[in-house]
Amino acid sequence: MTYAEQTGLEKVDMDFYRSSFVSGASNANRLRVQYFLRRDDGRLFADIWFGPEAAGPPDFAHGGALAAILDEAMGVMGWFNHYPVVTVNISIDYKSLMPLGHEAGLECWIERVDGRKVYTRGEIRNRDGELITSGQGIFVTLPMESLGKHRQAVSEFYGF
Repeated sequence: MTYAEQTGLEKVDMDFYRSSFVSGASNANRLRVQYFLRRDDGRLFADIWFGPEAAGPPDFAHGGALAAILDEAMGVMGWFNHYPVVTVNISIDYKSLMPLGHEAGLECWIERVDGRKVYTRGEIRNRDGELITSGQGIFVTLPMESLGKHRQAVSEFYGF
């Protein structure tokens, strides 16, 4: 079952990310990502498809594509939880290969917050539930003033 088919998840408007290296609209042959938010606990989910331009080993997704999705998703989740963050460090564990042309699901969550640091975890699983990749991240919050001309749009989209 995809996250799009589950109840209790809010579909995220992906147009906001149209210029994203990871989930942007121009990446249709590399990656297709659709985020979903569960407001009651702040977890972020995604349906992901790995296309031919995400190739690493023959017929499988590049590890960098998996890491990039986890990095972006853990950061996006921070923003939806009212932590305007950027990545300080991510650590990725590769458990299994991800075949190209297949979908996977992603789930990420905040483990804890310590001052400006936001500690996160995430997992990518194939549709059979097998763990493909897991990661953890340390993100640091930005002062809203640093967003400059984007501050208003970001505040409205993420609700803060």
